[in-house]
Amino acid sequence: MSAQLAFAAAFDGNQAVVARAVAGLPGLAIDLQFGSFPTWTQANECARRLNDGLGLSQSQARSLVTDVTLAVQQLILECQSLREIARQLRRQHHPPLASITGIQHQPEPQLAGLLAQLELGITFCQITCTRSDVPKQWLLRKARKVLSNVTSAMGKFQFTMRGIDEINAGINRLQDALDECAPKDGPSGAVSKAGLAPSAKKSVTHS
Repeated sequence: MSAQLAFAAAFDGNQAVVARAVAGLPGLAIDLQFGSFPTWTQANECARRLNDGLGLSQSQARSLVTDVTLAVQQLILECQSLREIARQLRRQHHPPLASITGIQHQPEPQLAGLLAQLELGITFCQITCTRSDVPKQWLLRKARKVLSNVTSAMGKFQFTMRGIDEINAGINRLQDALDECAPKDGPSGAVSKAGLAPSAKKSVTHS
């Protein structure tokens, strides 16, 4: 019978810690109840004793840890693939300004960064809604964080009206994705679809 839970040594920043691997969930989750260790060797010894207590051999524990590590790497690759698909779809539905007016337009670096963040947040929601073997709450927290970061950033930079429209559309799409994926989690974000926050409105410039 294959292992369903195993422990392994890992690093959290510069600290050695014990993490748990759960069958069917990608990635290692740091187990805070064991605290941190001065060295990785000590953390590894703690993990070995925990696995012994579960009746796992070193090879069984290592096999499960390897499986969840590979699973999270695969998930990252899928996220990158979905993110690229989202970019392509956005380019199809929102062609560059130059293709419409004949005027060359270089998008602001800040605008491109915020739009990429929104695409990633929407991708997190899509994975949450379509996959059963992913850490759903973690992905939704990341998506909500994106929504919060983008909303805050809108008051720090100046954008053209077109840029504001693109960001607003992305925020609405992310809000809709959060509402669809987490209907029971309460409010999924603090952005109103009725319009921009006052701090964001002051950031508009005309081009």
